[in-house]
Amino acid sequence: MEPLAKVFGGRLRALRKASGMTQEELGRAAAIDYKHISGLERGANVPSFEAIERLAKALKVDYYELFLPARIDVGREEQVVRVLVRELERQASPGTLRFVATVLGAIRTHEADRKGAAIS
Repeated sequence: MEPLAKVFGGRLRALRKASGMTQEELGRAAAIDYKHISGLERGANVPSFEAIERLAKALKVDYYELFLPARIDVGREEQVVRVLVRELERQASPGTLRFVATVLGAIRTHEADRKGAAIS
């Protein structure tokens, strides 16, 4: 298992890049020195709870998102989805299941529309 500081750092880097921010811009937005941001992204520095709060706010994400793996291993996506579906079927209310089915249908429609636009 990868050390938590590395997981955090990789996720921080991915979220920062996805937001289009440099380390300096994130540092200014979170009131954290950009050199410390660099250390966090490498897993060399460990953030305080206060720093986590400021980073999440600056990146406009929930705190827990900073601890998610940067990516799911290729080939495991389907396995992860199956586990989630089983958990939903076991614990979710009928309304939640209908909501999830609607969201999945919308995603499929969007993907089909996107593929159709790329072919045109």
